[in-house]
Amino acid sequence: KVLSDNYLAEKVFAITTNEVNTNISDEDAKQIKVEQIMVMTEGVDKNGNVIDMDDTQKANAEVRANQLHEAALTAEDFNAFASSNTDAAYVDFTFGKGQMPELESVAFALQEGEISSVIPTSTGYVILKLVSGYDEDATRLRKEQIIEEEQNEVFASKYEVWSAEYKVTQDVAKWEKISFGF
Repeated sequence: KVLSDNYLAEKVFAITTNEVNTNISDEDAKQIKVEQIMVMTEGVDKNGNVIDMDDTQKANAEVRANQLHEAALTAEDFNAFASSNTDAAYVDFTFGKGQMPELESVAFALQEGEISSVIPTSTGYVILKLVSGYDEDATRLRKEQIIEEEQNEVFASKYEVWSAEYKVTQDVAKWEKISFGF
């Protein structure tokens, strides 16, 4: 009975969400891979320390970020340099449009291997290096995620209308009698 009900629920979900466009363009889902150096002015750094700087400390952090930028331009291995000089918990990450608005315009304008200028953000200063202008696996996963999000939104809106027509009750006494053998 449970398997039958589950199959029916999956079928209802599929039929209900069949109007969702599953043809997501590469441009809409495009994911890039970057490496970063971050000089934090607020937040929690890679060592778990809480950072909350005043204006003077923020100015010093900006000076440090500019010094790191100059050194990064001549570093033989940006990743190793970034790892030893970043306040962030990670050096490399993948993201797409709409996911990191503060970094997006600069990151998407870089050429592969290019290092950005110092980017001021709400939590500090960031220097990016574009590793890959198109991460194929991450883009494919992002397409699947976009489709799934749209399907869930469509289903939730239709389910809300359907469920308003029915009152679901639960017999608590019977439910508490069920034993799962744990």
